[in-house]
Amino acid sequence: MADTTGSSSVNKRVLVENLGLQQLSNTTIFKKGNYFVLSPSVQNNYRWFDLRKKNLNRYNREVYKGYLLIRYLDTFLLTNLNNFADRMLPLDKYVITKSIGIHWKFNIERIDGKYLIVNRQNKDLTYEIEEVSVEELQKTLI
Repeated sequence: MADTTGSSSVNKRVLVENLGLQQLSNTTIFKKGNYFVLSPSVQNNYRWFDLRKKNLNRYNREVYKGYLLIRYLDTFLLTNLNNFADRMLPLDKYVITKSIGIHWKFNIERIDGKYLIVNRQNKDLTYEIEEVSVEELQKTLI
């Protein structure tokens, strides 16, 4: 089993101290007021991450403004969670395991200076995501 403790805490201090987000237990979920932020950390050579259905089920579009904030190496990548979920989380293409349950797997690619998220179960599903600074995050998550 991989040790994810170190990678999952990369730049977590920025989320908590600079952005005022609070982590929900030991998940990738961070909240503040009416903001719901899924923040996986991508610190591996394969540039992959997953999103768990059980974490997504905690997000209510009617109550929260949702974001996907990927901590990619030393970079922050941000997008609207609704837009991402509608395009990249097909109900018929997911992975299910005993330990994690239902989840979707993704890779991050950098092509012509742009960041793309690629769905690993359907490589035709791609999503462009923007790199943002800590200052831009602070303005977004006021």
